[in-house]
Amino acid sequence: MTTLLLLWSSLSALAAPPLGAALEGLPAPFPVELMPAVVEGQDVRLAYFDVPAAGPANGHAVLLLHGKNFWGDSFAPLARTLAGQGFRVIVPDALGFGRSSKPDVHYSFELLSKLTRAVLERAGVHEVAVLGHSMGGMLAVRFALMYPEIVKALVRADIFRPRGILNVVDAIARGMPITRAVTDQD
Repeated sequence: MTTLLLLWSSLSALAAPPLGAALEGLPAPFPVELMPAVVEGQDVRLAYFDVPAAGPANGHAVLLLHGKNFWGDSFAPLARTLAGQGFRVIVPDALGFGRSSKPDVHYSFELLSKLTRAVLERAGVHEVAVLGHSMGGMLAVRFALMYPEIVKALVRADIFRPRGILNVVDAIARGMPITRAVTDQD
């Protein structure tokens, strides 16, 4: 029986295409932009989505920062909803996650904030509302402290509750304004 399970497991692995370290084998929900950078002497690349407003643009941008064990794809439903409400949505994969490089460097929220700022500069975004989920909420706070001149709103979602971000997404999808959707979670 053990041999049969090992054989089945091996055959299943052969049938599935490899994803690759940067998730190259995984279809992305939006076009992937890649920004080169140098961190501690290493060439790296940051992957991000720059999702335009799906209808009439309202002139505002939202930055979505994912939690640990997630990446930008996790925000696809929320990004679509926000784009449908006229927002431009920037969704980076933090260094070490998703489609971004995974170098052996000293990670910190300061480093991740600097790289996120570079993504926004590359995208030409000068003012942004920031929504951070879990670890992304901690990054959002550091980002806002480092760059208060560009952060127009700060939302920390699900810092302690696993389903919080889903509740916010559901509320916004039902048409609730983003400020009320977030406030109602506390």
